[in-house]
Amino acid sequence: MKKLKVPSYDWDLVAKLAKHPNPQNYWNNTGGYPRHFKDALTEKLKIIQHNRCAYCSTELFGNEIPRDHIAPKEKYSLWTFRPENIVLACSYCNSERKKVYNPIIGLRRKYKKCVFEFVHPYLDNPDQHLAYQGALKAILISSKTPKGEKTIDLFDLASPERTKQRASDCQFFDIDGTLHGRWRSLYEAAKTQSLKPNLESSG
Repeated sequence: MKKLKVPSYDWDLVAKLAKHPNPQNYWNNTGGYPRHFKDALTEKLKIIQHNRCAYCSTELFGNEIPRDHIAPKEKYSLWTFRPENIVLACSYCNSERKKVYNPIIGLRRKYKKCVFEFVHPYLDNPDQHLAYQGALKAILISSKTPKGEKTIDLFDLASPERTKQRASDCQFFDIDGTLHGRWRSLYEAAKTQSLKPNLESSG
């Protein structure tokens, strides 16, 4: 999970969309302003998120990538079209884990002032709440804070399957040269550790 940059957007268009008497239903329109907004935002998010899930970082596939409202539009319709409230997420994180979960535990008038129970992709720095440890067949994750713990639990980030997937992603992207930053450091450390002799068993 990484901190995301809020995509640039046409504030006049967002304000116009938000003024609709029923923004939640307006979101489902297949044409007009809603369609233009959703298509443009999706293309920008694909680039910002490097085509990876905002929550678990697995690669996103297909033409219809799910858009997730961090604060669910079913409860907070006013923020339905607010870019800071929308990310791209894999089907597992979006539909099977988060669903319509309400992460706001401190509601404020301004969106950015609200208190969120899990790590917010735009408003929080994940490195302050989550820690990663390299291993040859797994990239282990642990929490530094209660918010980090909630994030791991909600999105099932510490399960064996998701841990193996992170390791698999590291190995795949190492091959084609696109593994960067923290993930490259972890993977290089893991490979180095795997080459160390087992001194305890070599007596």
